[in-house]
Amino acid sequence: MKTSKPFSTISYNSLEHLQVVLNELVARRVLYFWIFIKHHREEDESKDHIHLLLVPNGQVDTDAVLRQLDEFDASNPTKPLRCLSPRKTNSFGDWYYYALHDERYLLS
Repeated sequence: MKTSKPFSTISYNSLEHLQVVLNELVARRVLYFWIFIKHHREEDESKDHIHLLLVPNGQVDTDAVLRQLDEFDASNPTKPLRCLSPRKTNSFGDWYYYALHDERYLLS
């Protein structure tokens, strides 16, 4: 998807890899801003994950941006650590409360 609007995803990358690549994307002016919240798995989830919000610096191809976050996983060399498909994000507040798994927000 091509967009100049903020978008979000769920990442299974390591924190170190994610921060390095995201900072590089900001330095190259692909992204204007990024933020994430690390979330420990809940009973109905298989593993820890990261809720990630990306704000492009102009129009970007979201798939191309997310492919740059692919990370080699030595424990499973044929399957890199990566992000799920991107989602449109209406506002920072929507993303924030969703990422926190805020019960009242999710029920609304």
